[in-house]
Amino acid sequence: MTTIQYEPEQIDLRIFNLFEDDHFVDVEVLTKILHGLQKIVIDIAKDELNILPSGKIPKEKKQLFSVRCGIPRSGSYELSVVFGHNNSYSYESDLITTKVGEKIKQCFYSLGIEGEKNMFLLITNPILRKRVYSNFQTIIPPLGERWQLEISGKKYDRKIQLNNKAIQKLKQLQEDDKILTEEVTTLQVVTGHLVKMDFESRCITLKYPPTQTKLKCYYTDKIEMELFQNRRELLQITGNITYGEQNREIPKKITDVNNIQFLDLSDFLLTSFPYKGGQLIFKKPLTLSPKLTESCQFMTLQYPKLGIDVIAQTRKELEEELSAEIETQWEYCAKQPDEKLGKEFIKQKNNLLASIEEKISTKIETQLEHCAKQPDEERKQEYNKQEIYLHTNNEE
Repeated sequence: MTTIQYEPEQIDLRIFNLFEDDHFVDVEVLTKILHGLQKIVIDIAKDELNILPSGKIPKEKKQLFSVRCGIPRSGSYELSVVFGHNNSYSYESDLITTKVGEKIKQCFYSLGIEGEKNMFLLITNPILRKRVYSNFQTIIPPLGERWQLEISGKKYDRKIQLNNKAIQKLKQLQEDDKILTEEVTTLQVVTGHLVKMDFESRCITLKYPPTQTKLKCYYTDKIEMELFQNRRELLQITGNITYGEQNREIPKKITDVNNIQFLDLSDFLLTSFPYKGGQLIFKKPLTLSPKLTESCQFMTLQYPKLGIDVIAQTRKELEEELSAEIETQWEYCAKQPDEKLGKEFIKQKNNLLASIEEKISTKIETQLEHCAKQPDEERKQEYNKQEIYLHTNNEE
């Protein structure tokens, strides 16, 4: 995986009083702005990563979206906030944080530039978009306040002032965003307990654990037998989930159900995982037991000794997250020199090396051996070919 050096996303905040020239700001105002900005970054990151509103950003990516404050500067009250890793990191992570930063900038432009289009629509998930509208409202000075907020940054081609006019603009953007005042239907997975079955109407009633409300699910006859066989289990239903206009967190009904299956909480037996054309092999098989979150909508797998902490909605997704987590821990912990790791991660690295070994495929081993016997210039050419092979094989 290619690594590059890049700067984190940066936003410069200047909070100033309209009637007084000083360098102080109320703690309540500063806290509200920073807290609101952190929520905006998290929700737009979830949208970019295709994570459900109630889901969590994976542990290995969470640090990318933690907003950090720089040292305040003179100029009323001015400071910089950044998110994204400030050390060498992967190209994929750089790309994600850049996209999140760009969406935030466009949202600021929508509020601060007259006639600018509603760029909040770049946030595709309507539930997350509604949250972002709400969080922007917390960082804009309310009507009657004496302070204003000025936004700028290296990637901003102008300074944006958020004042009383921005409140009116935000309200107008929300009113024009018709999807927020209508029912929304999206293909999704819901987990719940079966309460009632009506085969004549092809409708079942599910108890939705987060709210204990009853949810009607309409299905086709082709999955009726599967439903009957799994009627005693905690069910996972995939279909078009309709949310009401008043509460986008609670589903109203499920239609066009295309899959019903019981929730599989059986153990995971870890023996090996593919890695760059070869394999990561556990020296002793490791058994992990998935646990349900409080809402029953997500499953988690945790094994702190090896840095494993993943969450997903379905078993297949959990398996994919687990594979990605092990690859990440091996790449960025087990294979790193001690001087690049903190004390805690050195211990984790030793645990990884004691539990897992990397096995290169026979084909790659043969090529490496052949490469080692070549003269320097030929070896360099062979090495380049080998890198291409490894990269291509990993993508497949």
